[in-house]
Amino acid sequence: MSQNLTPMKTVAPYGTWESPFDAKTIAEQGVTKENVLVDRITGVLYHVESRPHEDIVGEGWVVTTRVQEYGGAPALVHNGTLIFSDGGNGQVYVVDVESRSTPKQITSNSVYRFADFDVHPKNPNLVVCILEDHTHDTPLTIKTSLAVFDTSFESPTDSVTTLVSGADFYSNPRFNEDGTLIAWCQWDHPDMPWDGSHIYVAAASLAGNTVSLIPKTSTHICGTPGQIAAIQPTWFANCTLVYTSDESGYQNPCIADIQVAKDAPLVISQKSLLKDNIPKILQILLGSKDGRHVLYVIHLDGSIREVDTPHVHITRLQRISQRKVVFIGSKTDAPKELTICNFDETYKPTFSSIGASAPVKYISDISLPQPVTFMVERSPNGVKDTNKTPAHILLFPPHNSRFQGPENEKPCAIINVHGGPTSVENQSLIMQKQFFTSRGWMWIDVNYAGSSNYGRSYKDRLNGNWGVAHIEDCALVVHELCGNGLVDPARVVIRGGSAGGYTTLNSLSQSDPFFQVYKGGTSIYGISDLNRLYHATHKFQCRYIEGLIGGKPEEKPEVYHQRSPLFHASNIKVPLLILQGSIDPVVPPEQAEAIVAAITKKGGNVQYVEFKGESHGWRKAENIQSALELELKFYCKILGL
Repeated sequence: MSQNLTPMKTVAPYGTWESPFDAKTIAEQGVTKENVLVDRITGVLYHVESRPHEDIVGEGWVVTTRVQEYGGAPALVHNGTLIFSDGGNGQVYVVDVESRSTPKQITSNSVYRFADFDVHPKNPNLVVCILEDHTHDTPLTIKTSLAVFDTSFESPTDSVTTLVSGADFYSNPRFNEDGTLIAWCQWDHPDMPWDGSHIYVAAASLAGNTVSLIPKTSTHICGTPGQIAAIQPTWFANCTLVYTSDESGYQNPCIADIQVAKDAPLVISQKSLLKDNIPKILQILLGSKDGRHVLYVIHLDGSIREVDTPHVHITRLQRISQRKVVFIGSKTDAPKELTICNFDETYKPTFSSIGASAPVKYISDISLPQPVTFMVERSPNGVKDTNKTPAHILLFPPHNSRFQGPENEKPCAIINVHGGPTSVENQSLIMQKQFFTSRGWMWIDVNYAGSSNYGRSYKDRLNGNWGVAHIEDCALVVHELCGNGLVDPARVVIRGGSAGGYTTLNSLSQSDPFFQVYKGGTSIYGISDLNRLYHATHKFQCRYIEGLIGGKPEEKPEVYHQRSPLFHASNIKVPLLILQGSIDPVVPPEQAEAIVAAITKKGGNVQYVEFKGESHGWRKAENIQSALELELKFYCKILGL
């Protein structure tokens, strides 16, 4: 007689299961990889780590930058020398990675911020970068440029040479192989880089320890304000530039052959890698499909092949050699890891991990994502459109190897709304989500109209409709889930951070019964007053809101008022938890304090917690733990679990 060794599951109400994932362990889950650095001279790989207590390169050194407030690209390794921005004082340092000597300070101007470095190939002492000048520190007076500094000085200096200026924003300055050309990306207010960014190329001249652009050679490659976003310029060969453009409606790779013409604009020949026959070119590119990332190989004849990969989310993709790339990859059931992908002669991939993270304990308790697309009838501009259009979600069902819910009970559900607002949620393993699903919660990520990775037309649906389209999509998703018997309509909550916090507040402050589908919510550094956001946010986003709302506050005062939850706080009839960082420069505490006061004045149920020393996101382990525990306790209390 055979014996069934499968353990019996304990039947318990959803939301009450005992979970192996506790908040303290999640908060202190240790080192995670945040960036990959490839030394183009030696081929050696390095990575930047994020830790729950601090990010360090040696004791006391923090590799980060506050350029555009969100940071990014804080370091570069060239021929064994690390060039990095220190988060402590914002200055540039260099250090020999072999000797691990004390970093040498290069810059000294306290109002400068630096990011996105590239070394001149003929004079490695000269480094081009993004320079953000905060001499006049207001959103519209901060100056951004591409500048060059010299690392050969023995003592720190505030001397930098401006290479390119005049645009509101710059990124990706890149020299070609011999340093005679430089490419970069730029854009201007009110566009964001995904709205209308531009690729430029210019001829560069090197004279001793000085590099400059040759006059009249700066040439526009691609990009149109408000219509076409061209990004990520990369030199494939000395006079061959690869970049991506969304002219087709999706970000697709393009190639430009550059011919240098003396004292005249450069001559450009452009093609699409996906349409034209490109001889002697092979690229390995990252794309998005069905809610996950995929790798593509562009072959010598211009054809394209999808690469089968176990990773659902890939960042920091960099080429090491003709058949080798490195990236930070995430799976649905494993922490993100530094991954090398080797291709054989037929370009079949082999993946290997470097310093792989410890496998997830209690792997059998992990809830795997289910991408779902609902076809829904939206109401743009208040008029119902009977032509159904897609709304995308990632559904993480309640899952625990030791528990199951009663047969006659539907699970309680958390509607999670991403920030951005034009960001996107992905399928990778996020332990904060598992914290809830393993306790019997259904977790639903809503990639509402306006989210990235679904094409330009889907993203552009949010233009002029922020405060309307995303809250409608969230409510439509709840109605679909409840109508299909997947969740308990009496136990649905909504939560989100930043723009997702705004969606939460906006959803709960609606008077229309269609939106009153939530029994509570959590706003994490969410926006309550759009007018205040417009006048108080940082440079990178200070005019972002114009496109999202359809104009400036003085042009659309009634719209700003109507879509600001602060002025409709009396409609919030369900309990609300608000979590806020005390030094948040993106969404300052005043936003949270104002709506807390308005709700309290009307006798509403609101709990406010401010984390001291935290900015736009929690970095300290004790605060990550506290925020998770507070949120769970709040939901259990209001739903009687």
